[in-house]
Parts: sequence; C-alpha cells; structure tokens
Amino acid sequence: MKTVFTTGEAAKICNLSQQTIIRCFDSGQLKGFRVPGSRFRRIPRADLLVFMRDNGIPTEALESAKRRVLIVDDDEELVQLITDALDRDGRFETRNVNNGFDAGMMAREHWPDLVVLDVLLPDTSGKEVCQGLRSDKSMEDLRIICVSPMMEQDAVSELKKAGADDFMDKPFLVEDLVERICHHLDIQVAPSQPSSAGVEVYIDPGDASTETIQALLETLSDLHRAAGGLGLEFKNAGLYVLASTKVRT
Repeated sequence: MKTVFTTGEAAKICNLSQQTIIRCFDSGQLKGFRVPGSRFRRIPRADLLVFMRDNGIPTEALESAKRRVLIVDDDEELVQLITDALDRDGRFETRNVNNGFDAGMMAREHWPDLVVLDVLLPDTSGKEVCQGLRSDKSMEDLRIICVSPMMEQDAVSELKKAGADDFMDKPFLVEDLVERICHHLDIQVAPSQPSSAGVEVYIDPGDASTETIQALLETLSDLHRAAGGLGLEFKNAGLYVLASTKVRT
C-alpha cells in the first residue's frame, strides 16, 4: 500500500487540479512535508485522508489505491494481453487507445500514473507523444514506458530525451513489462501465481523473422522441460507464447 503521495497523485485521487492541491498544501490546509533539499512536496496517506474527509471528498479512490495505466498501441491483441496481465494483478485500472491524438486526450481525462506507449503509431510517433505529455506540467509525475521492435540505441536515447522513462524491445515477456510498471510506480511486484496461461511473450508481426522464430523455438524447448509440455499453434498476426499451454495469435 502506498503511504506517501506527490501533489500530482493526490490531485488524481481527489479529482482536483494539481494547482489546487499545491495551494492547499502551501496554506497548511493539507498537511505534508517537503523533500529535503528540493522543492518537491509530499503528502502522507493519513494526512490526505483527513483532508479528503474534512472537505467532503469521497475516499474510495484512496482506499482502493489502484494505479492507473494507459496503454497506447494499435495492436488490439497485444493491448488485451497487457490488460489481462494487469487485471490479474488486481492493483491496476487500465484504459487503452490506439493513436497518439487520443493518447493526449485520454491522459488529460484519465490522469494515468503510467503510460505504456508504442513508438510506431498510425498517426504520429512515440517521440511526439512523449513531448506532448511532458509539455503539460500537471503530468510531471507521469511515467512513460516505450515499446518497439529493434530500435537503435540512438533512437532509444532520443525517446528518453523526449520524456520516456524506460524502453522495452519487442518481443518481450509480459511478466517483465508488469515488473517494469511496478518498478516505476514504486510498488512491490506481486508474487507469481500458478496459472493455466503460464508465461506470456509477445512477438511483433513485423519482427517474426526466421532468426526470431528459431530463437523462440529454442526458448520453447527450455520451457517444455520446465512446464511439462507445450502445444504449438502458429497463425499470421504475431506470436503469443503461453508456456504451460500453447502458442497463439
């Protein structure tokens, strides 16, 4: 359970603007402290709860404390795969859009804690989306994880300069993405739960080269021994690996 909040996080929980939270903090109406040696304000959970009750603000959002994740990708199956993983964890509330324009609109409506952002969008680039989100000072606490197949290190560096906090190559383990999300949101990774779905891997359709498939088959061979058998099913829209059951798309 999160015990200390930034002003941006408190604003989302209270459904107020960040500037309102800052004014209440500075006036003493909302108790908290400043991080030593910086201008950053922090609000303990107990003080935020008192503030919400004193001002008639519903406390359900604080008590549930689900973290908000916005998934920006035009690959519907990958979006569903990530959403399912976060839903299984139980600590996340997700939204998804399939283009850069809607990403900006949804970010200002949904106020996510973190964005999973595909770099290759139909209407714009992930870099431009990062720049747009970072230009909004009310989103200074937002975390952004970019995903894309086979990017050069220089391009990854440009993404980070534009505001991305992290980058993951496709294909990736969905488990690893969830771990990265937890890391950036400063929450503990949930213990692994036995599941018929097993380990899930996404391979982008455009990256399903002979070398990629060969590497996948070698990985499956290792998983076969650990998981007690795998069924294989290949289709034409990208590969999803479920270690204890089958490969599907």
